[in-house]
Parts: sequence; structure tokens; C-alpha cells
Amino acid sequence: MDQSERRLEHCYSILSLCLAAIHNLFLIYHVEAYVYSFKINQSFFWFGEIIFLLWNSINDPLFGYLLDKNVLIGRLQSKHEIIFTKIRKIQYFGPCLAISFYLFWCPGLIFGVEMNFLVGLCLYDSFMTLLDLSISSLLSDLSTNNDKRTKLSKARSFGNIIASFFVFISYYLWDKDQMDNFKFFCGIVALLSGLGFTLTSRYMLTCLSSLPKSDSLMTHQDHESLIRKPSTQSAYETPIPTEPRRSSMPKALKYLIQLCKGKNFAIFIAVSLLQVFHCHFNSNFMPLFLEVLLQNQFPDYFCPLVMGISFLLPHLNNFYFLNLCSRKGTYFVIKLLLLIKFSIACLVYMADYQMIWLIAIFIASNRIFTEGICKLCDLIISDLIDEDFIQNDRESTASSFVFGTAALLTKPGQTFAPLIGTFLLTKLANHNFKEVSDFATDKTVPSLDELSTLKEPYLFVLTSVPIFCASIQLLLWRQFDLRGSKLDLIKSSVEKIYNKVHLV
Repeated sequence: MDQSERRLEHCYSILSLCLAAIHNLFLIYHVEAYVYSFKINQSFFWFGEIIFLLWNSINDPLFGYLLDKNVLIGRLQSKHEIIFTKIRKIQYFGPCLAISFYLFWCPGLIFGVEMNFLVGLCLYDSFMTLLDLSISSLLSDLSTNNDKRTKLSKARSFGNIIASFFVFISYYLWDKDQMDNFKFFCGIVALLSGLGFTLTSRYMLTCLSSLPKSDSLMTHQDHESLIRKPSTQSAYETPIPTEPRRSSMPKALKYLIQLCKGKNFAIFIAVSLLQVFHCHFNSNFMPLFLEVLLQNQFPDYFCPLVMGISFLLPHLNNFYFLNLCSRKGTYFVIKLLLLIKFSIACLVYMADYQMIWLIAIFIASNRIFTEGICKLCDLIISDLIDEDFIQNDRESTASSFVFGTAALLTKPGQTFAPLIGTFLLTKLANHNFKEVSDFATDKTVPSLDELSTLKEPYLFVLTSVPIFCASIQLLLWRQFDLRGSKLDLIKSSVEKIYNKVHLV
């Protein structure tokens, strides 16, 4: 059994690798490619981002509902059936994601620039959402045990580490004026990822077939037994009804309302929304900040090195963060990272724009600590699923739907990041890409006045965003109380229910 579980962890790592290899490239280059390389109409760019915002908000709970439909409508399945269904979705839609990713970089192949941006953005996000929900919810479905979830999170981090090496290569191949090499590279990444999704998911199904049902895999018959002999109640347990509750409200909508009424869920959503915004702001504009603030101050290899490190270290650090979570709790680690992010941003904000080494360290560390928080959010959502299971007297957990609901309320930050970022750079820094590009490639030494005029506004935008986000997040996070003894009691209640099932 241990060997089969290790194989599952390896498979989970490869799936994460395939997903991250594609999504990292998309996050970094999709705005710059269409605005500055394909010269998309500015009005249509804003229109496309607004349509994307609407679709991006709708599809997360929609696909979450479709993945967990049988649970939400009361047609209970065994956990094995739920897990197998999600892995089959990965097998089928993984290649679709790879194809949509490649076509996004090829305007004119099917549509013109404007329509390719709009259709490609929505099509890519649809397949990305399906796969991200399936892979993320497996963290909760495969086990209720914290140690096992931590091992799966480490496996995912390892896959993301390998995927970060594609960022090193992409920066060398990226040329906004000549996209052929970059397109070819994207084609290779898409081919490898598509094959990885298909082959790994097939192997994963084989591994699961050889596993005995664990304590977290509760069948419909097991649940009926639990109803006949309910477990000893704790402070957070309520009796499981012997008859289904009737309601005129659709079960999915009722589930959603109950979920959103939870205090801890609402706090997490607010914190996560700001975190998603900050993460995507860093990814979308990091090449620009490197180009303006550092490129003519260091050797040519330095900026690609900083970008690669900023994608690599969050996943390496995540191994330490996950171990720290086991000892101190996820709440404490997230609070610590928020404090570090806020402190470093304040330090650089008060520093001089000529302290280029400090700015270089900040650009890398800003993304490292921001992404470090994002990597821990799945563990918090898994805890919230357990809390919701107990507090709302669920018959089973609809983990994909919960992840989809969380994404519904937080993913708008993904769309707001390029829009607000572009607005801030235009208004505060008078951003004009042609002038910036000419300055970055100019080998002559500019005067101090020229440096001040160009760099100070960019440094202000770079530091003010994390200061604003972190200060609000810290105030909100103090109110989150799913930690310590309360979290331990929730976990013990869930384990008692599942253990009682298999003792009946």
C-alpha cells in the first residue's frame, strides 16, 4: 500500500508539472504578447478582459458543480467513484488545454488578433479551470489525514519546481518583435504537457485500482450504516438525519449559501482575492519591472536568472513552509509570510531607486513570498471543507464545488491585475512601452535626472501594491479562527465519522 501511495504522489507531481509548465508561460507573456507584439486594439483588449472576467467568474462554480453534481443533488457516490471521475476528466481535457494554449500564440491561424485573444482566453481558461479544480480537489479527496495531504502538497511543489525551469528557457527565447522561436518552444511545451496529462492519468487510475479503500473513501452503503449508528458527538458534530431534508431550494444553491455564510470562509475569500491579485500582478509585469529597473545595470544573464529564481524558489521554500505548517499550523505560516512581504516592501519603498541590488532582491523575494502564500491556500480550503462538512451536516464533501466557489470569488483578481496594473503604470508612471524598450536597450549611461524621472514611478508602483495588499490581509487574517484547538476538534470529529463508518 505504501508503494502505491508513493506512486500516487509521483503521479500528482507530474500532473502539477504539466499544469504549471503551461500556466507559468501563459501568466508571464499573454498580456505583453498581445499588447506589444500582436498590437491588439486597446479598446478590444479591455473588452476582452471584461468578457474574460465574467466567464472566469462563472466557470469555476459551474465546472465545480459538474464535477460534484452527483454529490450535490443527493445521489451519493463512493469516494473511489468521485476520484476516478476526476482523473478521467484530467485524461480527456489535459490534451485540450495543451492545444488551446498553443493556439493562443498563433493569431491568424484560425481567427484574427482580436478574436483569437477573446476566444483563446476563454477557451484556455475553461480547460485550465477544469484541470485545476480536478487536481486541487484531489488533495482533499484522496485523504483526510494531514500528513498525507502535506505529502501530496510537497509532491505538487516538486512538480512546480521542475516546471519553473521552462521559465529560464522562455526568457532567453522571448522577443516581442520576433515570436517564431517562442511559438516553437510553446509548441514543445504543449506537446509534452498533453502527453503527460494523458499517460499519467491512465497510470494513476491503475494505481488507485490496486489500493484498498482508505479511511477517507466512504461508500454509499457505508454512509447508510453510519446513519443507522451515528458516532459520538463532539462540540462540532450534529446528528445525521435519518431522512433527507426537503427544501424547495436547489441543493447546489443551498450548499453555496451555507458555505458563504461561514465566517472563516468569508475571511479566507477576502484574503485570497487580494493574494490572487498580487500574484498575477507580479507575474504580468515582472518582465517590465526587470527591463526598466535592472536590465541596463547588470549583465545580460542577470534578469533571466532573477526571473527563473523567482519561479523556482517559491516551490523549494514550500517544502520548508509545509514542514513549518505541520509544527506551527498553516495560519501561523501565512501570517508570517504576510508580515515578511509587508516589511520588505516598506523597506524598499523608503529606499533610493539607485540601490539596484536591493531592488533586484525585492523583485525576486516579492514574488517568492507572495507565491509561497498561494501554495498554502489549498490546505486552508481543505480545512474549510472539513469545517463545512461538520457544521452544515453534509452527507458527503463536494470538494470540487468548494474549490470552484472559492475560485468564483477570488479569480476576479486574476483579471483585475493586468487592468489595474496597466492603469497604474499609465497614470502614475506615464508608461510608454516604446520609450521604455529604447531606454532598456540603450547602453549609454543616462543622467541622474533621466533615471529619476523614469525609475521612481515604477518603483513606487512596484512597492505600493504589496504594501496595500499585505496591510489589509493582515487585518483580515487576524479574525480567522479555524486554527489551534478549534481546528483540532474539527479534524477529530471528521476522523471519528469516517472511522465509525468502517467500524460499523
